[in-house]
Amino acid sequence: MDQLLGIKQIKEGTSNKAISDTGELDTSGVLKITRHPWYLAAILLVWARPMDVSVIIVNIILTSYLIVGTYFEEKKLVREFGEKYTEYQNRVSMLIPYKWLKSAIVRRS
Repeated sequence: MDQLLGIKQIKEGTSNKAISDTGELDTSGVLKITRHPWYLAAILLVWARPMDVSVIIVNIILTSYLIVGTYFEEKKLVREFGEKYTEYQNRVSMLIPYKWLKSAIVRRS
């Protein structure tokens, strides 16, 4: 829970560093389609359940939390990877893979 809330990163002094195993920007696999597949999956899971008014309110709050977290992570990744990440942002959608879908439609035409 500390990691999710960012408390662990603040205590360790690593709150300004993005997580990357190799130190290089990975844009392979599903990362060619969406920059944040885990956040997208979490949002889809949040909304994939029976709905009533209280569930909808909670879903809006959770979705907002995930989107805000995504924007903060984007800022961190731009600081870590610089121009490479900015180019990646221009090529690949943040959550909803509309850029990938658009290019797939153009290729078929």
